[in-house]
Amino acid sequence: MCENYKVVSKIGQGGFGKVFLVQNSRKENLVIKSIPLKEFTHYVNNELEILKTLDHPRVIKFIEFFASQKDYNFVMEYAENGTLRTLINRYQESRWRLTKNDLAEIFMDIAYGLRFLHSKNIIHRDVKPENILMTLDYRVKLADFGISKIVGDSYAQAHTSIGSLVYMSPEVYLHLPYDKKCDIWALGLIFYEMAMMKHPFSKSERARILNPLLTYQCPKVDWIGRKYDPNYQQALEMMLQRDPEKRKDINIICAFPLFDRMFSFLENECALYELKKKIDAARNLGRN
Repeated sequence: MCENYKVVSKIGQGGFGKVFLVQNSRKENLVIKSIPLKEFTHYVNNELEILKTLDHPRVIKFIEFFASQKDYNFVMEYAENGTLRTLINRYQESRWRLTKNDLAEIFMDIAYGLRFLHSKNIIHRDVKPENILMTLDYRVKLADFGISKIVGDSYAQAHTSIGSLVYMSPEVYLHLPYDKKCDIWALGLIFYEMAMMKHPFSKSERARILNPLLTYQCPKVDWIGRKYDPNYQQALEMMLQRDPEKRKDINIICAFPLFDRMFSFLENECALYELKKKIDAARNLGRN
């Protein structure tokens, strides 16, 4: 670990490595994701290449990268409230439900971050609650770009089957060519999971979905029981289509009338973020 950072605690561990809460010299809380040296080198290089291109309020902020004698280390901003999975688990254990406003706000934060990635021709390929971080005020930050892919243009396709099985789209699982629409499938699963506090498909149902000879029907949101807008079902059906050609792209989803108020807010927030970057850059230039 670098001497510039003091380790406070280990806050996570997964297949790729460990995550530490650290403090810098200014006592600011940050996170270091450490990956064993010489392991997963391709994923490390891939994530580093992508993170260097990303600067957006709905994407986790990359600070720096360094290699020690034992590890590759990514230094990133700290999201105080863990992951969306943490939030979902807490609601499931307490038998709580997200209000329609909370659901729309969290969903649109995710969708807006995904919209930014897709605008840069990046397929995340592993969109799931564990890779969606939550800040102190429960705003979303997309994270974990180790298996993300930059495609050549808006219509390019990928062919490698990769990602988490539970959130993997049918075309990826079946080793068919795929594009950004695979992220839309995962987005729809997360939307349903936040609405109903459970995954829409059991293991046997997932097997049925993957068989093109069997009929498929989009899951139903209990919008009456949950006191949601009936258009929440229509929103879900834009995403959870087995045929990727029938799935809407992220721009259409973000522009759906159900989410227009939140979309306008996010557009204004992003504009202010970009303005602040320009002001800060001008100040730094003046100091030099």
